[in-house]
Amino acid sequence: MSSGKLDCQSTSGSSAAQLAQKYDESDSQDDSGIIALFALALVLQTKVIICLLAGAGVLFLFGILFLVLLKRNLRSAFNVSANIRRKRMRTGLYSTVWLSVGLAVASATSIDQTTSALQYTTNTVIDSGSRIKTGTTLRVLQWLIVVFSTVLALGLSTMFKTQGGDIHSGGIEMGNAKFAHSSTPPPPPPPPPLMY
Repeated sequence: MSSGKLDCQSTSGSSAAQLAQKYDESDSQDDSGIIALFALALVLQTKVIICLLAGAGVLFLFGILFLVLLKRNLRSAFNVSANIRRKRMRTGLYSTVWLSVGLAVASATSIDQTTSALQYTTNTVIDSGSRIKTGTTLRVLQWLIVVFSTVLALGLSTMFKTQGGDIHSGGIEMGNAKFAHSSTPPPPPPPPPLMY
């Protein structure tokens, strides 16, 4: 690790001693510091930080499934049972998408805090000869996931409007070309032609 080379790969099934042997390039015979660092990283990776981002992705996919089912249901004829089904799908859509945003925020925050703590620990507390430096790429990508999923969730929140308890699609409906409901009245009809 003293060469400044950056490595990123899976540590699944590896022990701290195996990782230390693979990555420690120092000439020191005492590997206890680097083994302790890898042991700490493995515990954080496997037991402390659960896979929040994967959970957010699964919830996001369920949200897309609810979106497809709701849009398909909106094309069918309106009746009371269809409206109840639409309300349930809309609730499921909003719940899964916003929970996905929440898990993405939790994941990005926990990764930021953990990598900053490891950087501080290796720079000030542990004298292992190796340093952990937080990269900006991981942070940027995780916060981009948060931003994009929030924008999508906000867009979906405005997509389906309720009027008098009935759920309608916002925007243009393809079947009868209705435009979105607005608070302004339609324009007046054109004046009759002038007669001479």
